[in-house]
Amino acid sequence: MKSNQRPVDWPKKALFDQIPLEIIVINREFEIVDANIQAKKKYPGWRYKKCFELYKHKKRKCPGCAAVKTFQDGKTRVDYRDNIDSDGKIHHKMVTVSAYEDKDGKIPYVIEMAIDITDQVNLEREYRLLFDNVPCYVSVIDRNFKVVDSNALFRNTFYKKEARYCYQMYKGRNKVCTNCSAIKAFHTGKPYTSLQVGLDKEGNKTHYMVTAAPLKINGDTVDRVIEMSLDVSELIRLQEKIKQIEKEKLEVERFAAVGQTVAGLAHGIKNILMGLEGGMYIVNSGLQREDNALVSRGWTILQSNIAKISSVVKEYLQFARGSEIQVNPADPVAIAREVVDLFRDLAKQSGIRLTANLQEDIRQAPLDPEGIHTCLSNLVSNAIDACNFSEKKRKKIDVSCYEKDRTITYEVKDNGTGMDYEVKKRIFSNFFTTKASGQGTGLGLLVSRRIIYDHGGQITFESALGRGSLFKIELPRKRLPKLRTSEKTE
Repeated sequence: MKSNQRPVDWPKKALFDQIPLEIIVINREFEIVDANIQAKKKYPGWRYKKCFELYKHKKRKCPGCAAVKTFQDGKTRVDYRDNIDSDGKIHHKMVTVSAYEDKDGKIPYVIEMAIDITDQVNLEREYRLLFDNVPCYVSVIDRNFKVVDSNALFRNTFYKKEARYCYQMYKGRNKVCTNCSAIKAFHTGKPYTSLQVGLDKEGNKTHYMVTAAPLKINGDTVDRVIEMSLDVSELIRLQEKIKQIEKEKLEVERFAAVGQTVAGLAHGIKNILMGLEGGMYIVNSGLQREDNALVSRGWTILQSNIAKISSVVKEYLQFARGSEIQVNPADPVAIAREVVDLFRDLAKQSGIRLTANLQEDIRQAPLDPEGIHTCLSNLVSNAIDACNFSEKKRKKIDVSCYEKDRTITYEVKDNGTGMDYEVKKRIFSNFFTTKASGQGTGLGLLVSRRIIYDHGGQITFESALGRGSLFKIELPRKRLPKLRTSEKTE
């Protein structure tokens, strides 16, 4: 039904039509009494139609109508609506509703200004769909570490009742984490990645690799940080399982090797006993003849063979027992320096130049100093033997210790005989040695590999026949054993 009211003689009509919004004027009967040109094009036949009829194709007012509220209190408010346009499609609109007061302070009309935000809404829905279906945990954190947004996987995994902050959700903590990637991203404006351990909403331990990237909403200031985390719990469990299998394999190899070489051990001791008998014979002969020089010669032979027995038995026992490493805060450089000093005279006597290239600013680390000393001693001793077998005039061994990317590295490089393919293939085999009979047990590198493995590191080598060898021990700090005392080291 048409109203008897005349169309509003709206002031500044030209400006009214130039505003790039859909503008309509509604009376208290919710009839549209005026509209600008944009609204007229969008809704032909608009005049005196009820707004809910025109927009929603309904016969009664919409629940929670913004126009009703503005007629009541005169306040301007913003409303979001889904309108059916003349094309029959639903369009999303952001509508600002304002009161028009007459000279008596009454509100005969309200003005609605609408902008079509359909493209933005659809884009936001696509973004939300993508955001929620990313196969990793995603959260957006403000500068107070409050989680202001998150995807479905994060909420389903880490959301906890009453939790609002990232450290509460991820780890069940009451304060910011010490090794927080978000803090670094806020401070530097650069992304940071770290491996973290958290608790899901069921209290289960979860390992995840998190990358925190800065978000700059206003200017150059980092207003938010987005954290993207990938669950690596299965990978960690697999690594631990592989580590356990490797440990068990080493144990099996060790005990199998002990059983296989009992005869070899007996043979080696037999040879040493023969040396002892020879030394005793010479000592006795010297005593009978009262020849001090002969006695001294025999005594030297006895001392040498007793030392051999001690060395062989200790090395076999150490390998057979597989004793645990004794971890203490240690100076990696000092260990290398001690080994170099220990072998310097022996190398000099053999015509070998033994040098040290040591990085002095390496911090202490949780190590078994005696174990690392044993490993380096084995490598330097082998390098001296390799140089002794070489016919080169200038023989040299270089011992290095340095740290790069939080990995402590020892290197022992020589220009000795080097190794061919067959030797390299068997270098870590049970009781394999290239030394002469009675001069090596073949356990040195096996013992060294176990010690380095117990430190979470690895021992590798490069060698070329006739050119020399390079043995490298790598000890990543993040994999070093933990201290058993209250002392801590980074």
